[in-house]
Amino acid sequence: MNDLIAKKVQLNTGEYVYQTLEGHIEDVLKVGSQILSRIDTSCKYKEKDSLRRIALTVMTFHDYGKFLLEFQNAIKENKLEKKHKISHALYSTLFINPNLGDELADWVCSLSMLSHHSSLHKSLFSGNLIIPVIKDKTIKTSDNIFESLVKICEKNSGWIPPATLNCSQIEYIKKMGGSASLVKIRDQIKISDMMQITFNKKFKTNLHEARYLYALVHMILKIADEYASSYFEKNAKRFEAEQVVGSVIDASARIHANITTTREHLLHNAGYALHSFQEKCSESNTPMVLLRAPCGRGKTLAALLYAMNQKRSRIVFCLPTQITSNAMVKELSRLMEDPVGFYHGLRKNIKFDEEIMEMVENWLSASKHCIQDDYRSDLFYSTPVVVSTVDHLIYSIIRAYPQADVALGNLMSAVVIYDEIHAYEPYTLRQILGGMRILHSYNVPQILMSATLPNEISKFCQREFNAILIEDQIGLNYSPVIVEKRDRDIVQYLEEICSIASQAKKVLIVANTIVRSKSIYDRLIELTQNKFPVHLYNSFFTPTDRSIGEKSKEAILLELFDKKKSGPAILVATQAVEMSLNISADVLFTDWCPIDALVQRAGRVNRGAKIANTENRVIICPAENDGIPYFAPYYFGKAGEVNYVLNSWNLLNEGHFSHATAINAVNQIYDNVDLKRDEKVTRFFQETTLYGERINVIGRENDPSFFNIRHDPERQNLSTISVVPTIYADKFRHSMRGIELYMVKVPLFWLYKYRNSIKPFIVNGEEVNGIYEIEAAYNSETGLAIEQFDEPHTVIV
Repeated sequence: MNDLIAKKVQLNTGEYVYQTLEGHIEDVLKVGSQILSRIDTSCKYKEKDSLRRIALTVMTFHDYGKFLLEFQNAIKENKLEKKHKISHALYSTLFINPNLGDELADWVCSLSMLSHHSSLHKSLFSGNLIIPVIKDKTIKTSDNIFESLVKICEKNSGWIPPATLNCSQIEYIKKMGGSASLVKIRDQIKISDMMQITFNKKFKTNLHEARYLYALVHMILKIADEYASSYFEKNAKRFEAEQVVGSVIDASARIHANITTTREHLLHNAGYALHSFQEKCSESNTPMVLLRAPCGRGKTLAALLYAMNQKRSRIVFCLPTQITSNAMVKELSRLMEDPVGFYHGLRKNIKFDEEIMEMVENWLSASKHCIQDDYRSDLFYSTPVVVSTVDHLIYSIIRAYPQADVALGNLMSAVVIYDEIHAYEPYTLRQILGGMRILHSYNVPQILMSATLPNEISKFCQREFNAILIEDQIGLNYSPVIVEKRDRDIVQYLEEICSIASQAKKVLIVANTIVRSKSIYDRLIELTQNKFPVHLYNSFFTPTDRSIGEKSKEAILLELFDKKKSGPAILVATQAVEMSLNISADVLFTDWCPIDALVQRAGRVNRGAKIANTENRVIICPAENDGIPYFAPYYFGKAGEVNYVLNSWNLLNEGHFSHATAINAVNQIYDNVDLKRDEKVTRFFQETTLYGERINVIGRENDPSFFNIRHDPERQNLSTISVVPTIYADKFRHSMRGIELYMVKVPLFWLYKYRNSIKPFIVNGEEVNGIYEIEAAYNSETGLAIEQFDEPHTVIV
């Protein structure tokens, strides 16, 4: 059996180190057993021991098909020609009968083995796969390796899997040889369209259970398999050239990390005594909590305390935008002792061929090895604490990208936190609520947070999910700002703004669009003549300039607008500042906007204070465009569209402004929002429970062709694309490593309207899927120059 190879790694000398099939399986079982021992899912549909039996069976036999001579020749000879295209996943599934005593468990087991190098879709293995040659010697080997793997499972788990060999299938292939029907083989393992229908009929009443078990088992197998493979590759240099090794992982090593941060550690890093609403969150065991508390009062800490009290394996923190995600990573890294993962649309855009990934991993060339390494390391929601945009959460639920089932498997043992839940348009909010309903059905604890949580959302969640509402009653009665309404555009008050700043005050200006923010910034630079700091902050900066390092925009602004420091200073920003920066200004000048957005902007003034001083003003100005009232990006005058900007303006009264007053206004403005109409997530979930159309898109929010959580038919297309400014393009002509730090999101319609300025990004002579080069000036002070483009009528901040 030592002659059967599962893995090999090339050393710097050009020679190889090999790992046996038995050794690899033992390593997978060691890792998978740790995952099983730490996972906490409440096992809604099955006893935990039943889940364990399914997972152990899958881990034991998932690579069984590697015993085939064609696979062994290919891996040993370091070549894989088309005529040698053998899928070990396919033949592992064909030759192993799980026999777990439960029909659904057997299905889940087989489908997990089948798809362990890809995702499960209708056309899986529809390519030109060959039939292996099976002789008497092959049959003897198949028997021996089967018995050997059974013993390895027993040794590592104390349990003997009841699986058997599918001898009739092996005999069929032996007898028929090259004339065996591949269609018949595929039908027998239940992956054809016809058998998909059979599956749906057979399990029509428990599709939720099927997806639950499949996602969990698939996640356990993928993480264990890829960790074991990666560990062997990284440690291969310990061995002599051409050596064949067995198991290389110490079973006592900590492999699958869960949350280790203690309540005491969290409170110590927070640095203050808990408020009563935080105590309530920390003691709650309710599956869903709604948290309403003002800006600066510690909602993040309250949510973390709630999450830790659920005693789950991980925390997934979902935010509205990439900018808010960037800021939250820093805050969670400060508070938590555990590693903080970071997944959103800036993650690597890797285009790979699923069929190649399903074949011999070790055959891959050096360039493909880089793809494989990234593919393996990019396991969604696998770190103890993960920050993500809500887009990826929803796309994980509806299987909208290849690794979605791994992500959903991790979500089963997580607590999900939704921050700034008020920030979504009605269409997007309905999709999020659809995802919440599915996670709630799987007993996944969830907490929704907002300073201005509307009663409509609160009542909906209380009715649908039995949620409880926790409010910061003390903080809601604080009045940290004084509201003042003006009758002209902000640009008419720029000299006044400069005068206020010159009195050692910190002034924040929030414009509704990037074009307006840039125009106001340019004018202020002229007026101030560099006498004191003036900064611009919006989403048209690269992540490097916006948030990474001591010289980034965020680092400078957090220092300049620290609550304990005085001015002079001016910051011109867009909605990006509403949720991403923990800053405190003395005075705010803002374009008119919906009431909930205004509350968030006001939350950056006199942050955390109980009562406003005379200078702590929020000055609201009606935005204009060529002398005409301007409401973009919140209102465009379409039929049936509600002008929440004007409604909010008319409702506002001048004077001291408390959070309680703000919430009352929010409820008046949004008292008739329909939270069920056009909700699509539930339907997509049903349609893609296990089978579905082939979806091979990474960074789903950039592809509106199937389903886009941000596409709002009531208003406008909010789709974006990722672009690299020309000034940085040459850095990545030969390697994309780090490119995500130099990309900017721009409106999708620019791609079609400005074809001469936005072109496909070229690396090593080939176009990169999903990334473009934009020919526009860029610098770290003012970001991407957009004068040549139309105003982005989207919520791009």
